[in-house]
Amino acid sequence: MSREVWTFGLDDKYVIKFEQQGFFQNVKEWELWKDAEHGPAAKWLAPCDRISENGRILIMKRTVTASHRQYPSKMPAFLTDFKKENYGMLNGRLVCHDYGLSLVSNSGLTSRMKSVTWL
Repeated sequence: MSREVWTFGLDDKYVIKFEQQGFFQNVKEWELWKDAEHGPAAKWLAPCDRISENGRILIMKRTVTASHRQYPSKMPAFLTDFKKENYGMLNGRLVCHDYGLSLVSNSGLTSRMKSVTWL
């Protein structure tokens, strides 16, 4: 919506997200990752590696496209925006790589799962 995403690094294991507008999605992703990275919710998120001081540039682990059968019928309640292009495979599991919009402020990093309809 408000960002450009490019592959980054010699081995293409990262993406770099450039935020143009000021919706602070890079900052929200960074903060959510830092809150989640050492707990059970981390397995659902593509890890963030670095962020610029002003939040306009974010470096995140790159995912690859998932096959139809790799999208589960239930996902954590703190995630939202279940468009398939917002998710991908990393280390053999489906993760969200676009979580600048989430429900974590409403539900916390809950382990509760909810049924989803993939778009």
